[in-house]
Amino acid sequence: MLHVFLLGKFRVQYGQRILTAFKKQKAQELFCFLLLYRNQPQTREFLANLLWEHASSQQSKSYLRKTLWQLQSAIESATLATEPPVLLVTSEWVQINPAADIWLDVALFEDAFLSSRGKLGRDLQEKEAGKLRGSVQLYQGELITGWFADWCIFERERFQRLYLILLDKLLDYSITHADFENGIMYGSRILKFDMAHERTHRQLMCLYYIFGDRTMAMRQYETCVAVLKKDLNVPPTEKTKRVLQKIMADQNPFDFSFRKFVMPWSIETSSLNEIMDKLDHIQDELITLRKQISNRTFDVNQQKLNQDRLEIRAKL
Repeated sequence: MLHVFLLGKFRVQYGQRILTAFKKQKAQELFCFLLLYRNQPQTREFLANLLWEHASSQQSKSYLRKTLWQLQSAIESATLATEPPVLLVTSEWVQINPAADIWLDVALFEDAFLSSRGKLGRDLQEKEAGKLRGSVQLYQGELITGWFADWCIFERERFQRLYLILLDKLLDYSITHADFENGIMYGSRILKFDMAHERTHRQLMCLYYIFGDRTMAMRQYETCVAVLKKDLNVPPTEKTKRVLQKIMADQNPFDFSFRKFVMPWSIETSSLNEIMDKLDHIQDELITLRKQISNRTFDVNQQKLNQDRLEIRAKL
């Protein structure tokens, strides 16, 4: 099976073997464009104008014929003759064969997005969340890193938006299921691409606090303030300020009125420090109880020993 990677650096494999036949830049561009728009045939004229926009019509069509031959040769050298052809080519149009045996990272990525469209992260089932987790792992970098054609930049931005949407769903899912570590990871990834995403800053503040790091939660607020000022010249919303106030007051910052969130402890407990204090108190009580049981056992054994001694003396 042919494996094609477009998320990150362009790469083609057959099984585990990395193929080097796809060396020509224009052949790579043609292949990538056809893969991204694999569900519809592309006319030769359109492809020629797209890839050689500054050449004459006659020249661009000649370049396309040569590039198409190079691409077909590279594919044929990498696949078995018994496999369905990867390209469907006529005198008028070119298309990726729907029956071709190709593993394509962007196809799996788009499928994961479509399967979760319209669903909030907190409403995902575990199987659905697992599919999204797998899809975001496919995002090894921006689409076809290092290419700057207009069509490529457009698609790159589209896939980045999809990536951020999937991360946001996984962040909500992680919060809903008390998976704080992964929640922090997904939130951090979002901010790597969109530092001014205030909602994510707010969620990370809550996650750091619940995770027991109030200092980091307050630092996250400071980062949020600085980025909003620098990028948008606006202050944080009142909602973000209220989250900070709760954290500073050592209170649970999550708003449970809109979350199906089940705390692993009582909601009435206002902070992780209080939970630890209660656990320490319980541990102290257990130690005391063990000592009492040990002392009680010793007393009972001592009484039995004294009684045995008296009985022995009586018999002498």
